[in-house]
Amino acid sequence: MYLCRLFCCGLWAIWTASNKLLYEGKSVTAREIVYFIIKYLGENMRDRSKIAERIIPIGVWKAPQNPFVKINFDAGFCKQDNRSCSEIIIRNETGNIFCSKTDLHANISSPFSTEAMAYFQAVLIGAQICFLNVEVEGDCLSVIHNLKDNRGEQSLIGAYIHNICVSCVIFQNCVFHHVQKHINGVAYALATEGLKRNEATYLVGDVPAYALDTVEVDRR
Repeated sequence: MYLCRLFCCGLWAIWTASNKLLYEGKSVTAREIVYFIIKYLGENMRDRSKIAERIIPIGVWKAPQNPFVKINFDAGFCKQDNRSCSEIIIRNETGNIFCSKTDLHANISSPFSTEAMAYFQAVLIGAQICFLNVEVEGDCLSVIHNLKDNRGEQSLIGAYIHNICVSCVIFQNCVFHHVQKHINGVAYALATEGLKRNEATYLVGDVPAYALDTVEVDRR
């Protein structure tokens, strides 16, 4: 049922994009089509029951079980100039890297907003790549509590909470893990260095050189 719904919505989005190009001369990018699907499904089939919360005890990073992929993320914040850097790394059941991404942001009001934005970007990239089963792992528990308690409208980060819930609809299963920062070592290292270097990156199957040692620690 889920795949049928997703397939039909995808066909409709592509058909709509084709008509725009044919009759209006307007081209629609693949990213815009994916966003349309996510937004439509989110507005018409709000299913927050798929959002599960797990608090992982102190230990080491663990690879997900097939068919899940694990999306680890973190964010660094510079109070002096209100800059932030969010980092995302996606790995499969063998610990191999699918991709890593570092984004820079300006005019960020607080560290809390930084974490909420990073949560949203972690979910969004999973949806854009069209994964069906994802584990999203980070060290900011307050955002997860807002998601589970449906407090988006009342919280200071309501827009991010809303967007996370909407984006999650495209997944068959989405599990949020809260872990200690040392378990989230790769994402933490990338976010910290990305902010320090003022550097945005997107790598397929790899991470920047300064995070390779931390990746190998996770593999052990």
